[in-house]
Amino acid sequence: MKKFGLQFIRGGQISLYTARMMAQVTNRIFIWAICGYILVVSALMAYTSQNEIRVLALQYYSEGLVMVNHADAVVWKQQGIGQITAGQYIDLMQKSVEQCKVRAMKNLISSLLYGGVGYFLFIMGMASFFVRKGEKYSNNEYVSGTRLALNPKATIRSVQSAPRGQSDIVLLGKLPMPKHSETQGIFFHGTTGAGKTQAIMQLLDEIRRLGEPAIIYDKECTIKPYFFDESKDIELNPISSQCANWDMWQECQNPMEIGNLAAYLIPKSLQGGDPFWVDSARTILTSMIWKIRDRKDKSAILLLQLLLTTTLEEMRGILKGTESENLVSKEIEKTAISIKSVLATYTKSLRFLDGLDETGRESFSIHEWVRQAMIPKSGGNGWLFITSRAKYHKEIKPLVSLWLGLAMQGIQSLPANSGKRIWLVMDELASLQRLEMLSDTVADIRKFGGCVAIGVQSISQLEFLYGNHEAHAIADLLNTSLYFRSPKSRVAKWVSQDLGEQVLEEVRESQSYGPSSMRDGNTIGTQRATRVTVDAGSIMTLEDLTCYVRLVGDHPIAKVKNEYIKRQQRTNPLVEREINFDALEKINHAAITAQNHPEISDEVKKMQQFEDVASLIAQKEAVEKEINQINSSQMMDEACEVGGY
Repeated sequence: MKKFGLQFIRGGQISLYTARMMAQVTNRIFIWAICGYILVVSALMAYTSQNEIRVLALQYYSEGLVMVNHADAVVWKQQGIGQITAGQYIDLMQKSVEQCKVRAMKNLISSLLYGGVGYFLFIMGMASFFVRKGEKYSNNEYVSGTRLALNPKATIRSVQSAPRGQSDIVLLGKLPMPKHSETQGIFFHGTTGAGKTQAIMQLLDEIRRLGEPAIIYDKECTIKPYFFDESKDIELNPISSQCANWDMWQECQNPMEIGNLAAYLIPKSLQGGDPFWVDSARTILTSMIWKIRDRKDKSAILLLQLLLTTTLEEMRGILKGTESENLVSKEIEKTAISIKSVLATYTKSLRFLDGLDETGRESFSIHEWVRQAMIPKSGGNGWLFITSRAKYHKEIKPLVSLWLGLAMQGIQSLPANSGKRIWLVMDELASLQRLEMLSDTVADIRKFGGCVAIGVQSISQLEFLYGNHEAHAIADLLNTSLYFRSPKSRVAKWVSQDLGEQVLEEVRESQSYGPSSMRDGNTIGTQRATRVTVDAGSIMTLEDLTCYVRLVGDHPIAKVKNEYIKRQQRTNPLVEREINFDALEKINHAAITAQNHPEISDEVKKMQQFEDVASLIAQKEAVEKEINQINSSQMMDEACEVGGY
């Protein structure tokens, strides 16, 4: 009851105070309007009935003089006519006076009507003026920082009117990018099923329209079926029947290039382990690849046999005279066993290359493809698809990561500042193993025409794989950002912070009331405050296909509702080629034996455990993504059927 009474008093006092203030303002407006009305009518009469008013004024003046017996008083003088007395004026001007009365009455009615219109317009104008003033004093004033557009059209107008101009690339089918910003990186972030892949495919539509070359990492073959053109595109997937005949010796012409290959194939562990094991494994792999370069029977299988199935004594004989000789020395045999375990963990993925040289296809080099792709061709340049599938991904992940690393290296070998563009699109970057010096590569690749577009489900994935500092460095180098739904608070807060803050002149309003109306009052003040432009809650509750887009430069952040595009498949997602797994069993067995050797050091075991955890997480996310995509596709099909499309 007490609460009811307090609420009743509070509501009543505020309502009465508001009513008094309303009455005060409206009274003043009406008083000003009446005064204005009188002035307008008077001015109109003075303008339209000047002669009539003069004639009628003389008539009434003459009548007054006659009434006081001054009929001889002169009321009008005019050269050539003479003088007219009050009595004469009354006798002579009766007809003119009657006509002036009729005209004056008509003009008065018109003036009253026009004055009424002016009266109404004045009231409406004052009301509108006060409303705008009220909005000005009640709305926060933007000072600096990022800002959220009222609608995507505001962002589009901002890009179109900017001195920088707009790019020929349009995001989400509607939002033009600022000119040259495509080489400064694009970041797609959002949970599974939120619309990230749809946005990436719309970017690929733009690239295909312009006929520009692209290298695409397609984790689950969700992009390939809609874009792959067998007449000019190339696929790298050791499981696919369309896989090119990749030749590592054609790829690498000297030991330094082989060293880069080894660095991408065997990544350094993030867990603070001793880099000796990885560096040693890389050194042995580099020496072995270079050592057998002139053999006619060289192949990936021969390389694996020499690395995994030969004894340490045999390896010492092969590597004699190289920088790797001491790493397989008999004196440090236990250390050599641990190094061999690291080699087995990553190089065993090369066994899936077996049989590619028997397909009849020419040897393929990523570096050469990148060089050729930058030569404009009629009908547009082809694309390089690097694909995978969940059930094989754990086994081929090092090989897929190697190919993407070589692709980035190939782009960096192009002539600088050529004015041509080549795209590197990596959806689900976190499903790869850690790519060596990725942040430096993303920073440098723009000088060679490289346009990088990266998609991740959560920044936490990059933090897990690359560490907190490098993960944020990678995200920071991608200047254009598209943020879809992030359902968890921690990630949503990071997205909110990344979208930036704004400095506002914040309006503070307070009301006071008491038993006496003298104590009633309303106080308005401003205070400078810093607020996030988009709060975390808004990011957590975004609908599917809806995202916040932040462009390069001083443009407002746009909240865009994307459209689902139902596409027609051009080719099968994946046709598996025949692989003789029985023939590879010996190599696989040797790799497992090397990984499980009892004399492996604890640090190497920790590295292997980390790889197992990362692979399990990637597999789980891939399965969840595939399920969400299937459900989303079914829902869209049902919606189309209901809508009659």
